[in-house]
Amino acid sequence: MNRRRNTWCCNSTAAALVLAVSTAMASTPRPDFPDFKQVVHVVRQQFATVRPTWRPIELITQSQVRAALDTLAARGWKVSDRDAILKSVIADGDSLAVQLNTPAGRKFSERIASLPGGYDRVDRLRKIPRGERFLKDMIAGPDGDKLIEYFTTTPGGAEMGRMLGSVPGGARFNQPTGMIYTERQFIARLAESYQRDLAERQSTDASSGR
Repeated sequence: MNRRRNTWCCNSTAAALVLAVSTAMASTPRPDFPDFKQVVHVVRQQFATVRPTWRPIELITQSQVRAALDTLAARGWKVSDRDAILKSVIADGDSLAVQLNTPAGRKFSERIASLPGGYDRVDRLRKIPRGERFLKDMIAGPDGDKLIEYFTTTPGGAEMGRMLGSVPGGARFNQPTGMIYTERQFIARLAESYQRDLAERQSTDASSGR
């Protein structure tokens, strides 16, 4: 039953992301405002410069997002909640970014990216006592992702997460962190910002008679 519920939650989240992006793409921009297809192109192009083997499932960092936002500003869209978005992205020097930006870390990322809340649970796990050491061992081991799979897809994992919620640093262990971890999540967040900023511009234009 819990496995079906987790799958449903994952599918519902994916559907919400698709809806946000689709709605943004259907919006009609001003002539000096990029359409959302251009926004998506800029983001994907920016992240692709990281390395030839870059994959959208990998962890993104603030420097990548900052560069994408700067490029969008140069194209005519200064994202109004830029600072809030940046605060929701892992810093380049954060230990999670350092550990996942290695060959072994990228392989680990590939395995957890498809799990419902996989990155969220990894982020929660490293903040409990000895969590950083444990994460290093999981990345180095051949089946480290199996624990994250257990946490995110099984009743026993959910129960263990509730238990970890009572240890230092483990609060809300089973809940999303609210952070933006991947290119896909970043594009979905931009879709929300785009709809809001475009509506504000159109309202301003209507008020000024443009």
